[in-house]
Amino acid sequence: MNQIGEMKWEAKEDYAGPMPDPLDLGLGSTGKLVTVCIAWPMRGYPRYNFDEFYRAETALLAMGFNPIDPARIDEEQGFDPDDAQQIILPSMVEEFVWRDIELIIQADGLCLLPGWGSECRCHGRVLARALA
Repeated sequence: MNQIGEMKWEAKEDYAGPMPDPLDLGLGSTGKLVTVCIAWPMRGYPRYNFDEFYRAETALLAMGFNPIDPARIDEEQGFDPDDAQQIILPSMVEEFVWRDIELIIQADGLCLLPGWGSECRCHGRVLARALA
């Protein structure tokens, strides 16, 4: 596992390339930009933790990584983290989880935000079932 400031990230087990080093600006040995998905937590945080996702995205971009930011995708699809009246149905949460699993599968690595363990147990079970 590598650490970038407060953020931790690791390559997925099935990643065939070398573990990227932040010092080589996000480029693997092939010179290909390494895609990193930013993950967890969102629920129970002010503004659904979007500000932390954006900080991670900015830091990863500055190091030359290609970040996948679920918070940015949510906002582009019309989700407003400032709308306290917004109703989030269980079916919507399930959609977000499955979408995020797809994003993780597509990435070369995973950037886990501080506090990720609080949501990860549940999502980890869903991810394990999806990959089985």
